Amino acid sequence: MRFITTALYSEATAIIEHLGMEKVIDDRFKVFRNHDSYLIVSGMGSLNSVIATTYLLSKFKACKDDKVLNIGLAGSSFECGKGDVFTISKVIDYDSKSILKLSGEKKLTTFNSPQNSKVVQNSLVDMEGYGFVKASQKFTKNVEILKVVSDFCEDRILSKDEVERLMKKVLERLS
Repeated sequence: MRFITTALYSEATAIIEHLGMEKVIDDRFKVFRNHDSYLIVSGMGSLNSVIATTYLLSKFKACKDDKVLNIGLAGSSFECGKGDVFTISKVIDYDSKSILKLSGEKKLTTFNSPQNSKVVQNSLVDMEGYGFVKASQKFTKNVEILKVVSDFCEDRILSKDEVERLMKKVLERLS
């Protein structure tokens, strides 16, 4: 089984459509499923990510061999293209400096609030990655993060349509 988390519903819509998922009746979270995957919308922030990831993996009985995947947008402090997709090699909690390792290509730094300046160098930035990995690694070692570059640490809010368009860049990695 594959378990997917996204922070925002607008990040999830292209994935839900691409995988042919249907909504699971649930009063706590937006949860979707198909024959081999579940997806949950956590809400923004590391704490929400921990809660939603733990809920998803507990409720639907994740096994040690299952894959757990966080997919979402991230800012970038390095030169790359908007819409580029990266797998994450390590996640750093900015406040505690705690590091969790994965097998990927880029570093991700998790903040407690949106960042509009390049506080860190050569890193992607988000608000959910660290919490997601911390919770997921309690259930399995098959943990991955895919981040789509949405901005370059600018003070700009993307429209729902922009988010959905950027998220379509990751779909080929989900088949």
